[in-house]
Amino acid sequence: MCDGSDRGFGTHPNPLELAGKVGGQPDGEHAGRDVSRIPGNVLPCSEFFADDAALLKAFEYQRSFCLDADTKASATFMLSDYIAVLMKVLIPLFMHHRIVPSLAPRNVGLSFHQATDQPTDPSQPQPRTMRVVFLSSDLAAAPDLSAIPTREGATKPDLAEALRTETERHFAPLISRLSALSGLAPAAFWRLVADGIAAEFLTVGKNTGEEAPAKALALRIVKTEGSPLNNAQLHFFDLELAVAGEPSNRVCLRARGGCCRYYTVEAGRFCTTCVLKTPAPRNRDLRIALRRRFGLSD
Repeated sequence: MCDGSDRGFGTHPNPLELAGKVGGQPDGEHAGRDVSRIPGNVLPCSEFFADDAALLKAFEYQRSFCLDADTKASATFMLSDYIAVLMKVLIPLFMHHRIVPSLAPRNVGLSFHQATDQPTDPSQPQPRTMRVVFLSSDLAAAPDLSAIPTREGATKPDLAEALRTETERHFAPLISRLSALSGLAPAAFWRLVADGIAAEFLTVGKNTGEEAPAKALALRIVKTEGSPLNNAQLHFFDLELAVAGEPSNRVCLRARGGCCRYYTVEAGRFCTTCVLKTPAPRNRDLRIALRRRFGLSD
């Protein structure tokens, strides 16, 4: 997909597409991805982001899963879903192939389709699939991860900087409209974007055995001074899971900088890593959740 250059833009004939179910859960936990052919009826993000009626319709779709969600919550649910789907392809491209596609809103397209699988509960709304397609052959590339600096002042080509600036360019017009429509400050939405970047870097790093460089690169992107992605609350931390008579297990987690507002709906709750929790109850809830996930005894 790249021309092998250390920096700058190359060409590739095949845009990438990813798909994921959207709606109904914070943080896009049910999102997936699919690299495949370009679907029909692709709407450029530049048009979608500028269409208030389309955005309000997306809020209504989110509200169909949480009937009492207010406009602020609907907006954060919508953005959280979109971030999760987009990052599931962007971060693997970055980590595995050292590629950053053009994320100018005109160069990214969306296509929505009803999901083929039916909900378990017939009374629940049917999720739809959102496909995100990169429409431009423009990209930035680096030969390997060692060519991507993880600290300020490095002289190597900085693909991490390219990912940050492209991400900011992509989300700026969307966040501007979401803020105007919902009344929630732009900074609240930028925090969700930063959370999504950090979470997916950590996931990819764990899956490939490159957790340390993945975390360093994530922080290089989301902790740049002057960037709207930068906030003091977002960070990585380790949690020890001790089992009697066995070595303790260390699990690295991402502490959120933003809030998805899921706690504001009637059936909602604070997420396990919610920024509104203090470390002690957060870590307690995380240990409980992780023990259940790993099948560890109490």
